[in-house]
Amino acid sequence: MYPILFQIGPITFKTLGVFLAFAFLATSFVMISHAVKRKMNLDFISDHLISFLLVTILSARLFFVIENWYKYNNDLPGILKIQDGNFSFWGGVIGFMVVLFFWAKRKQTSFWKWLDIIVLASMLGIAISYIGFFFSGDYYGNPTELPWGVTFDNPEVRFTDPVHPTQFYGAAFTFVTFFILSILAKRRRKEGFIALTGIALFAIFSIVLNFFIGDRLTIISEFTVFQITSAIVLILTLFTFIMRSQVRFKTSAH
Repeated sequence: MYPILFQIGPITFKTLGVFLAFAFLATSFVMISHAVKRKMNLDFISDHLISFLLVTILSARLFFVIENWYKYNNDLPGILKIQDGNFSFWGGVIGFMVVLFFWAKRKQTSFWKWLDIIVLASMLGIAISYIGFFFSGDYYGNPTELPWGVTFDNPEVRFTDPVHPTQFYGAAFTFVTFFILSILAKRRRKEGFIALTGIALFAIFSIVLNFFIGDRLTIISEFTVFQITSAIVLILTLFTFIMRSQVRFKTSAH
């Protein structure tokens, strides 16, 4: 673990915070690069940036509260304490997509075209974030006897034995996914193909990876809330992919 990257006087720079900032910058750079190549109007994002951020944060918090209601049913004021850092990943994704769809309709621009480059760019950001989680000791794995098992000097980590470096599993997968989507993006694809492929791959991976997470709370058999949510997202993504493929087929048939 290396939770603190460096200090300048009284200012402490936490490693996770630095990696998250770098992830945001990398995601923004890739997204802007692809938008410029496709001659998309970047004002669409900058003009509505505040609404994107607010809805994403609120949606991520709302979904986390719903998914973990047992934590808040006797502590309703705790719902507003967003400084605890508890947010739902998929809740944020859904909230972002809703506001993106709303503004895309209002501004008569392509929702799927924007979603393609955002999902592609986000894979790089997620990969970088996973590395930050490793240094902070978050999302650690369960015990393993494999030679690449790691130990964390952190009282919040439940295990003293070597555990799966699940953060590196996540980083490796999302880096590879980013490069695969980047290659696919170079070829002419139906709008939405890149986004739906990326979301489906990440949902599948999330279901599998969660079996190796050390601090996991199961609610149905051996499945966590995150796995169940990921499965629902996967089903909806595949359904959307099939429906859009049928529309294309019907259009070409005519």
